[in-house]
Amino acid sequence: RKIEKRPVQHIRLEDTTSALKSLGMKPSKKEVLNMMWEVDENLDGVIDWEEFCTNFERNIQDRSGLEPANFYHLVQFMIYDKDNNGMVSIDETMYLLYARL
Repeated sequence: RKIEKRPVQHIRLEDTTSALKSLGMKPSKKEVLNMMWEVDENLDGVIDWEEFCTNFERNIQDRSGLEPANFYHLVQFMIYDKDNNGMVSIDETMYLLYARL
């Protein structure tokens, strides 16, 4: 995956679309907008650091399963996919399991 080299102040629609496409998905603009809308608290069309952290915190603490988690799952997958091949291998899974102990 090619990661754009720019000073990141926020996550744009284009960034999320690019991340999904790098994983082999073909999301519609509406799907990406809905995913970002779940996180974009101030409705400015981008995800800033505070919104990003709030989303993570809410999803980590969510015990009901009702918290919108599409963006959270995308980011988690990208973190876990250490070799950026679009899959989480057994070795990567084992690393995660032992890292959390």
